[in-house]
Parts: sequence; C-alpha cells; structure tokens
Amino acid sequence: MDTRITLDQVFVIAYSDLDSMVKEFFGRDWSFVEDEEARNDHVYRFTITGKYMSTYDWDWLHQWVLGEKRKYLTHNILTAMAMVGHIPMGTYIIEVCW
Repeated sequence: MDTRITLDQVFVIAYSDLDSMVKEFFGRDWSFVEDEEARNDHVYRFTITGKYMSTYDWDWLHQWVLGEKRKYLTHNILTAMAMVGHIPMGTYIIEVCW
C-alpha cells in the first residue's frame, strides 16, 4: 500500500476569531457556525486564491453586505478579503470547538 502524506502550510483560525475579522472588515455581524451550519469539534478547509470571484458570487456577497440574509458565504468572504490584501491567499483551516 502506497500511502502518501504531504506537508502543507495552512492558516489556522478559530471560528470566533474569524467572526470578529469579518465584522471588522465588513462592518456587520456574521457567524461562521451559522453560515456553514458547522458542528462542534470539527474543522473546515477553504483554499483561497484571491484571484477571481464570479459575478454570481459577488452579487450573493453584495446582497449580504446590504443586509439580506445569505448562507454559505465563507469562501466568498475569505476571497474578497484576500483580493484586497486584507488576508493572505492560501489554505485556511477554521476550527470549531465550544
């Protein structure tokens, strides 16, 4: 059996710290746990290139910024923050534990 294990550089952040970063950046409350329907003692991985977001994704994010209720925004939020240089591009591990 050929098992491959790779070493990968990632950014690790607690869900509550991400919530705070999003509020600071966008100026409105947001909950990773609610957005992703995240479960306790789980990790979630997002690869952010920060290079492109579709018109549909921009519109979905823009509607949320304007106050509409939207779900599953995490990838779009991280991408938007990376595109303007607020966070580095890369792979993010969001840890959920309460």
